[in-house]
Amino acid sequence: MQYLYFIYLIKELSSEISIHSFSDFINTLSIFLTSPLIWFLILMFVGVNWQVFKKCGEKPWKAWIPFYSNYTLNKLIIGNGWFFILSYIPFVNVIYSLYLGYRIALAFKFKTMGTILAIGFSSLTLFAVAFSDTSKYTAVQQFKLKDFKNNLIPKKIDDYFN
Repeated sequence: MQYLYFIYLIKELSSEISIHSFSDFINTLSIFLTSPLIWFLILMFVGVNWQVFKKCGEKPWKAWIPFYSNYTLNKLIIGNGWFFILSYIPFVNVIYSLYLGYRIALAFKFKTMGTILAIGFSSLTLFAVAFSDTSKYTAVQQFKLKDFKNNLIPKKIDDYFN
């Protein structure tokens, strides 16, 4: 998820710079890659993932591998790592980000207000989880479409009130 913010930032910054040839593209790319702010943001998100992976009992070196870190985070939070692909589909990624925030709240046993904040700010929630001494990871049940379908329609009317 965090890498999408970098792509957006590069897109916004590159819209102000006209690129007419391949050499202009390489020069623009070198400006972005040598920018201290970009490197600071990359290292900051890797550090956050490193801490979250340590709290979850996962190997922290996985935070350094771009797509694999997203896969691992989704495996820990949602239960199925391949859901990270949804974060790269336009418009679906907004809904997916809200769902990921909800699952972060479930995985770390947030209270009501914490859950609301996690849904709204899922990336910032990882900062709070990473550097908080009180947040403890509890394994979440893996998402299965079969269970979702079975629980969507109750068997009897009393199931609505339980």
